[in-house]
Amino acid sequence: MSGEAATTTYSIPEPFGLALKSVREALTSKNLKITGELDLSRRIRRNLRISLEPCVVFYIWPSARLLRTMPVPPSTALFMPLHVVISGRGTRTEIHVLKRLRLDDEAVMAPIGRLQAEVAQALETVAMRLSLVS
Repeated sequence: MSGEAATTTYSIPEPFGLALKSVREALTSKNLKITGELDLSRRIRRNLRISLEPCVVFYIWPSARLLRTMPVPPSTALFMPLHVVISGRGTRTEIHVLKRLRLDDEAVMAPIGRLQAEVAQALETVAMRLSLVS
């Protein structure tokens, strides 16, 4: 196993609540669907009575355009929806997304790679915009 991280992490100079809103707007502006949200820190606080920094997972589904232009084999269900993790770090926020996968099956890899590219493009607009402000 390689020592390479499995995720790409963006660190932005914005508190969690504002960053969550910025990420949501960036993803939806690219016509990506947030099909679900899981507030991990709230769930842990409620069930285990342990307080953590805020942490939310967005479940991202491809845009309708991507689904129309490319066949999506059933085996891609293992990787979709794509999970984007947004976690608070004091006055900063970190956004984590799975790095591009390397699979031998191009039919499976193509739609996943396109989704990852669309998500990365949306997240980079947030990271670039906010790093110019700070």
